Amino acid sequence: VKTRYAHLNANWLEMNNRLSKGDLPWYQANINNYVNQIDLFVLALQHYAERKMLLVVAISLAGGIGIFTLVFFTLRRIRHQVVAPLNQLVTASQRIEHGQFDSPPLDTNLPNELGLLAKTFNQMSSELHKLYRSLEASVEEKTRDLHEAKRRLEVLYQCSQALNTSQIDVHCFRHILQIVRDNEAAEYLELNVGENWRISEGQPNPE
Repeated sequence: VKTRYAHLNANWLEMNNRLSKGDLPWYQANINNYVNQIDLFVLALQHYAERKMLLVVAISLAGGIGIFTLVFFTLRRIRHQVVAPLNQLVTASQRIEHGQFDSPPLDTNLPNELGLLAKTFNQMSSELHKLYRSLEASVEEKTRDLHEAKRRLEVLYQCSQALNTSQIDVHCFRHILQIVRDNEAAEYLELNVGENWRISEGQPNPE
């Protein structure tokens, strides 16, 4: 386009020079050719503008595709490295809140702060699980002790009720031995009172 414009401008200067000198025959002989050159220049300029427009459209389209691809992979990366780990962390926290420590360990290989958070959470979950099991064992032990103490108190109460009679004799002590034997699941009990009373309940083990 620049070459055509320079050539067209040079021809115009020559034609203007001939016209100013009064060389009408030469001017009339070359005017049609000059007009054709102008038409060709306009056509070339139009084609040049169309190519530029197509180039702009292509660049815009490529830029749009590039932006869409960048956004897609960015969102995908965020979903895999941020959203999904956060959802797993929330789920694991809710399970721990309900006393469930069997959740799969969180991914600690994430190349961000969530990886460090997952590692810390896994350690905390493990320590809480140990503490929870220790507390459960302690509660079970205390519960067994309470049941045992309650059972013994009931035995003592029954024995005291058996002794709360107007006459304490062999039948009274035998009843007490029967109460103790029934509650302690003993096979044989023997009670010696002085040198006169020797009271037994159950069958002794021959061994």
